[in-house]
Amino acid sequence: VRPYSAHGTVRAEACDGITTFEFLAGVVYHTLWPVLGGLSIQVALYIGVISAMAWQSWAGWHRVLSPGGPRAAIGLVVFLLSYGVLAFHRFRGPIGDRPTVTIVILSSYLMAQFLIASSVGDE
Repeated sequence: VRPYSAHGTVRAEACDGITTFEFLAGVVYHTLWPVLGGLSIQVALYIGVISAMAWQSWAGWHRVLSPGGPRAAIGLVVFLLSYGVLAFHRFRGPIGDRPTVTIVILSSYLMAQFLIASSVGDE
């Protein structure tokens, strides 16, 4: 996705969804903030990077309309869910028994990576 025009200005269609992802990132960070301790800056940066990825994927699916766009966007949603479960399990306390949570995190992470990787190169 090219969020900038040839003249270096932001294309309006590339901004679709950015407010949604910023809001969701803020809610997650606000929820985790009390238990982050010395990791608050690192977690804020990581959430910012993941939000930017989500925005780019969403903009790519809805504006570029490439054949791989839906796989990339769905993969990104699964990726966000995987990292959300991981973050809440790690920082807010156990969500469930360890083997089940581990299976959920790893299987969703691998599925997300497969979907994102398989979307590359579709023209």
